[in-house]
Amino acid sequence: SAIATAAAMLLPLTFAVKVYFLVVRTDTLGVLFALAGAIVATSAVRDRGKLTGPALQWTALLMLLATLCKQSLVAGPVAIVLFLLICREVREAVRFAVWYGVGLSAVTALLSLATEGRYFFLVYRLQALQSLDGSELAGNMHTLVPVCLLLAAAWMGLFFQRQQRDVLLLLIYATVSAALAVVTCSKPGAL
Repeated sequence: SAIATAAAMLLPLTFAVKVYFLVVRTDTLGVLFALAGAIVATSAVRDRGKLTGPALQWTALLMLLATLCKQSLVAGPVAIVLFLLICREVREAVRFAVWYGVGLSAVTALLSLATEGRYFFLVYRLQALQSLDGSELAGNMHTLVPVCLLLAAAWMGLFFQRQQRDVLLLLIYATVSAALAVVTCSKPGAL
């Protein structure tokens, strides 16, 4: 509803959010951007039946900001591209990927130049050097199994009902996020 959306958008204006979450916990800000991008995308799909034009550009910008706050939020852009490809909107998928990719490349280049390469090293190179640990994955399975079961039930529900594109988009987003969680939670100290 419009009231719930407005209330959610006012959350960042509260004192606790401004002081703690926006400065100390940037992943919270990233989740806010990712949710805003998902709202823009699903609203466009629900209202117009497809994700095009300004809605596509706003979604790319919001997902870019989310990824800059927390790298694992790349699940959003991946989900958008998969959704567009599944809906056979290849041109829009390419447009979205270009908007997102050029934006991410430009910001990465600027921040790397401004920090004499330290940004690139810390954000990309250091992450690549961390190895995956199977024991960490096994230890975190208790948090992942219920999510996977809920996703399976949601996919079954979508399969037995008529396909709604906005629900499909959110399910793809949730599935990509869960798949990314399975991979990233096998890094030491991930959860």
